[in-house]
Amino acid sequence: MPDTNTDGRILQLAAGFGHGAGVVLATEDALLTALETYEDNVRRLEDWETNALHAIEFSRVLGSLSATHALVNGRAVIDVEDVQYALSVVRANERTPLGLCRITAPLHRS
Repeated sequence: MPDTNTDGRILQLAAGFGHGAGVVLATEDALLTALETYEDNVRRLEDWETNALHAIEFSRVLGSLSATHALVNGRAVIDVEDVQYALSVVRANERTPLGLCRITAPLHRS
């Protein structure tokens, strides 16, 4: 995988989130909540090539859980509460079944 700059990394995570969310739209605030979750860690991460696929998978799962939460609650648009719910699930399951991700590991401690 070629080295990417920070903006490229953020776009890869956004693509993963969108892939997980499917055709469900998201509010700007919801997307900013998801971005803020990763942004600082992505900027500091030195070994993107080693961690990229795992980080993108977490982002995809975050999008999928956010979309599912919105739909179960009768909404066709992901909002902040949906992303927050998804983050709680990702944090609770960071070691299983997805395994440890250096991008999201600090989230578990917050």
